Amino acid sequence: MDWVEKIRRLTDNRKLLDFTAFVVQAKGDRQFPDYKKMDLMQVAPLVQHVWAMDFRDGVDNRPKLIFSGTHIDQHYEMNITGKSFEEMYKEDDFERAIRGNYYQVYLQKRASYTSHPNLKFAT
Repeated sequence: MDWVEKIRRLTDNRKLLDFTAFVVQAKGDRQFPDYKKMDLMQVAPLVQHVWAMDFRDGVDNRPKLIFSGTHIDQHYEMNITGKSFEEMYKEDDFERAIRGNYYQVYLQKRASYTSHPNLKFAT
C-alpha cells in the first residue's frame, strides 16, 4: 500500500491528502524527499499550513525549522522559521510534544499532531 492510501485511511482531509501526494511524488524511489529541491509553489494553497524540519539527525542536536507557513506562525504568535523547538516550547512540553512527535512520526512512521490546548509557548 502506498503512503497516499495509508493517509487516506486515516483522514479525508483534502489538504493533508494533497500534501501527502506532493511529498510522495518528490520522494520518488528514495526513502525521503530532498526538501531543498521541493517547489512548494506546486502546492501554493497549502504552504501557509506547512512547517518543515529535518529530523534525520535526531532531536538532541536542536534542529531548527527550515520553513513555516503563515498559518503556523500565527498559531505560535511568532515567525518560527529558524527556531528550534526548545525556543518555542517551555517547561516539559518539549519532551511531551516534540520528542514524542519525533519518535511517532520519524521513527514509527505514524501520523501525529502537535497542537494541544495545554501546551505552553515560549514568549
